[in-house]
Amino acid sequence: MALGLVTATPATATDTFNWRTNQNLVSADIQSGELSKLLEQVASLTGWQVFLEPGTTRAVSAKFNNLPPGEALRLLLGELNFALVPETNASPKLFVFRTSRQNATLLVRPARAAESGSQAKLIPNELIVRLKPGAKIDELARLLGAAPPPQLQLKPPPADGRIIVGLVDTAVQPLGGNLDSFLLKQLSVAGEAELDPNSPLHGTAMAETILRSIQAMTKGSSSVQILPVDVYGPNPSTTTFEVAKGIAEAVNGGARLINLSLGSDGDSPFLHGVIQDASAKNIVFFGATAHSCTASSRTRALRTLSFSGLPGTRPSPRRFIRRPIKR
Repeated sequence: MALGLVTATPATATDTFNWRTNQNLVSADIQSGELSKLLEQVASLTGWQVFLEPGTTRAVSAKFNNLPPGEALRLLLGELNFALVPETNASPKLFVFRTSRQNATLLVRPARAAESGSQAKLIPNELIVRLKPGAKIDELARLLGAAPPPQLQLKPPPADGRIIVGLVDTAVQPLGGNLDSFLLKQLSVAGEAELDPNSPLHGTAMAETILRSIQAMTKGSSSVQILPVDVYGPNPSTTTFEVAKGIAEAVNGGARLINLSLGSDGDSPFLHGVIQDASAKNIVFFGATAHSCTASSRTRALRTLSFSGLPGTRPSPRRFIRRPIKR
């Protein structure tokens, strides 16, 4: 989930491939690309499991702007067949084939995993400091020309018996029907989002997914509520600082469960510390394993809690202890 806009170059340096997962829109300008490289990028950017029929090749050439994924795939894949199959408790599966879907058996490895290997990739423009007791970090921040680090205070969960799921994601649009009664008042840590009723945001889709899962488990009778926390605002991407702040807002708003459908190709000790603090207060985290993140960040998170994805975005200039994240 970069958290938002991701740009990839499947072929030459002049080729561009943008998949905005939070807006469900795809743009491409590819003169001549390899099918295998393109599918590696799709797997990396979407978190889908991609399967290709062995021996299938194609010279990819396409140019379009802001198309839904289905239309984009049709132009990218040309005469090839494809099927996107949703999964209940896993990421969707994309099958690309010439003859039949059953023959698409070759699992395509995501591009980022192939390029970065098992080493966690440090994201530039983050400064981590450790101070001796008594040192004044605000003064150090002033000398560096940066904002002082935030003090995120986590309150213990209330003992009123309510079950609240903190949805740390994009903004959540109205769901319609009686579903909106399951949503608490939305919080935002990144400004007011621009909501287009004709373009569902990722947070909206996640809220519907959570409610469908609850309905399946409880046969439609539940008092669970969702607390949406928008960490994107009007922006196509966010940072680990906003995600950490969003977690604090969710916990302090009474959430006992935190959903983070985010991904990253780097580690953030600051965000990891906030998650550890919340976990120590018996807050349970759920993350999307399919989203791109390094083996190091996955393992590190799993050592402390049930969480298997860390966020990542682009660097925010002159931010103190803020790591970039993408989705």
